[in-house]
Formats: sequence, C-alpha cells, structure tokens
Amino acid sequence: MDANTSRVGLSVVNPEGVKAVVEFDFSNSASLDPRLRHAYGEYNNVRIGRYWSNCNSWVGNTANVDFDGVPGTAGAQDRTEQITYMSGPFSVSLENAIDYGGVVGVAPVLTLQPDGTQQLEPTPGQDRGTVASSPALTAKFEDSQGGFSYAAAVMAKQTAYDTGSADDSAIGFAGFLAGKIAITDMISIQGAINYADGANAYVYRAGSNFAGADAATTTEQNTSMYINYMWSPVDKVSMGVQFENLETESQGGADGDANRLMYVAQYSF
Repeated sequence: MDANTSRVGLSVVNPEGVKAVVEFDFSNSASLDPRLRHAYGEYNNVRIGRYWSNCNSWVGNTANVDFDGVPGTAGAQDRTEQITYMSGPFSVSLENAIDYGGVVGVAPVLTLQPDGTQQLEPTPGQDRGTVASSPALTAKFEDSQGGFSYAAAVMAKQTAYDTGSADDSAIGFAGFLAGKIAITDMISIQGAINYADGANAYVYRAGSNFAGADAATTTEQNTSMYINYMWSPVDKVSMGVQFENLETESQGGADGDANRLMYVAQYSF
C-alpha cells in the first residue's frame, strides 16, 4: 500500500488562450519525492515543454488498475520535452528521444541504490564513452468515426556512440497502429500493434520492467493477463480491484511468472 500514484497540478488559461500546466506525482522509485510529470505551455496549436511523447496513444487501452500499465501499449509510455504542432487529428513533434540507457554495450545500466532510488551507472567492464541521440521526429494521426477510434504514429531518431576505441551511429525508428471498436455500450474490442528497430523504449515493456536499451534486448516475450472490476460509488470517486498474472521469457529460454492482487481508490478534484 502506498501513495506514490497521488498527483497534484495546476492548469491556467488566460483570456488570450495561452495555457500553462504544471503537474507532479510521487511515483519516484521507492521514495515519495515529488516527480515532475508535465510542465508545458500551449498556444495557437503549439505546445512547448514536458508532455507525453507524441508517439503515444490511449486509443487501444483497456481500463487497468495497474499504475504502470500492460506490455504492448501503443508507443512510448513516457513524457519528454518537446515542441509539438497540432492540427485537428494530426500532430508532429520534435522531442527529446526516449532511450532508457542509450546503446547496449556502451550505455549505463539502471542500478538500485541503498536509499531506494535508481541511478544510471556505467555498464560493468565497459567504458561508456559518449552516447548521444538526435531529437526524435514524430508524426501522429488520431481520430474516431462513430464507435470506431483509431491512431497511428511513426518516430525516427539517430543514435551514436564513441568510446574512444569504437564508434558508430544508426537510425532508430518505431511506429504503431491502435484501434477500438465499441460493440455495445458495455462491450468493446481494442488493441495495438507496435514495431521498433533500434528504439526499444517505443515498444512498452519490451525490455526489462519498462523498456530495454536501444539496439538489443534479452527479453523474448512479456505477457500480462488480468481481470478487474472498477466502479464509481459517488461523484469524483473511483475504485477498482484487479487480479493479474504476469509471465516473462528471455531469449536464452529462462522464464518467470508472478500473480498479484491490486486495489485502488481515487479522488479527482
């Protein structure tokens, strides 16, 4: 039981239509230190600041009690600094690339510290050298027609490294298709298809917990199956209970599984 997922924010719009948003939560590893979620300004269809990656969509999602979501959700499930232009259902952005550690072999690894926080440290036995990525260029189209909602996006970036004794660069790219069909008021079918090459962070939970470093991963398959019940007893209060089964299999054949029971209570104000 914890309060890490609690969040607080401020949204302001002036008479000229300039919007500013700042939002924090407390999901910062094992600590309750505030974590910046969003900080952006928006005016005349242009958004500048920290927001969800433009290579992202909620269209194919199923309601879930798990705060971190399930494997295979459309695009990068992370926020990043960006400049985004929006025109109806179409948007393009130039944003800081998301890479969860850069390039395999020269990138740092995320190491759990004694105080419960996580920190990037050099890969054991490797000289990290210089790892750099160009900004990511993205384009997304998201719309709905009647009971059918759909989204598609693409992303491209260049990643390079230089250890002093070796250097290389490559173009990484990713994309997804997501959709939802409402069969009745209570029944729907939804899902997403993702693909990435040299950009593993854009296939959610394709690596370790959230994503692997660019260019390679030891994970063969991550699977999540769950059943839940969610309800709203009074206005602005929602609750949910969920049982989840998780399985993972590495390329070497090793596997593991876990079951967990979750409960959430949320008040929105």
